[in-house]
Amino acid sequence: MPPAGYGAHAAAQATGLSVYRTLRAGLRPFGVRGATPYSGPTDTPAFDTLPPPRLAPAAIARAVVRAPVEGLEEVPEGDVATDLGERLLLNPNAVERELAPD
Repeated sequence: MPPAGYGAHAAAQATGLSVYRTLRAGLRPFGVRGATPYSGPTDTPAFDTLPPPRLAPAAIARAVVRAPVEGLEEVPEGDVATDLGERLLLNPNAVERELAPD
């Protein structure tokens, strides 16, 4: 989840997650598998204003390739995504408050 001010990016990620889950469910009976990658800020111009760490796009690509081999459907890649995913499961409202601007 990007910080406040990156609402369009967050909305696009949420939409992607919904589409991936729907496709997986619909295609599963035909033996088709897929994975949803998650990452924190990537090392791209869109996130230049954010402090490190930023994840190299190649790391996300490796996670997508690795996921089906390991039988994973949702793949957090990098420390930011892993930490945030764990905290969101525990208390999503606390994470929302933490990321809100002062």
